[in-house]
Amino acid sequence: RAVGGVVAAVRRTRVTEPAIIITADHGESLFDEGFLGHGYGLNDAQTRIPLVAANLPIAIDEPFGQADLRHVLAAALREPGEATAPRLTRPVESKRVFQYLGHIDRPRQIGFVHERTRTIYDFRSQRAQLRGGPWRRADDLTSGDRAEVMELVHYWERIRLAHPSTGAK
Repeated sequence: RAVGGVVAAVRRTRVTEPAIIITADHGESLFDEGFLGHGYGLNDAQTRIPLVAANLPIAIDEPFGQADLRHVLAAALREPGEATAPRLTRPVESKRVFQYLGHIDRPRQIGFVHERTRTIYDFRSQRAQLRGGPWRRADDLTSGDRAEVMELVHYWERIRLAHPSTGAK
C-alpha cells in the first residue's frame, strides 16, 4: 500500500509514468534447513529476494546480485528509449555472484551463485557444498571440486585485501 501511495502521488504530479525499482534485503528462513530467522546460511530462502522493475528498459542477466543494480540502472538511464520498452531477463551460464555471510573480514560463509547452482565454503565447519550436494571436508573433495572451492576462497581474499577496513594498502 505504501508503495502504491507513493506511485499515485508521483502520477498526479508528473506527465510520464515513474520508473520503479523495488528490492529488499535478505529473506527469512522459516525452518528451512532447520533454521528460523535470517543470517544463518547462504541458501535460497535467505538470499533470493524480490526485484521489481517497472517502466525502465533494462536487461537483467541471471544470476543477479544487488551489486549489479547500479550498472543496470546507469545503462537504462543512458539509453534513449521508451520507458515501456520490454524488460529482458536472461540466464548467463558463465556469470556468478559472490555472497558472504557476516563481515567481509571474517565471514561465516562465502559463496558463488551460478545460473542454477551454488558453491559455498563454511569457515565455521571448514566444509564446502558444491552444486547443492552434501557438505564435505576439503580432504574429501575431488581435485576439480577442490579447485572450485579454492577459486572461491581466492576471490574472497582479493576482496578482503581491497576492502578499506582491513588496513591493507
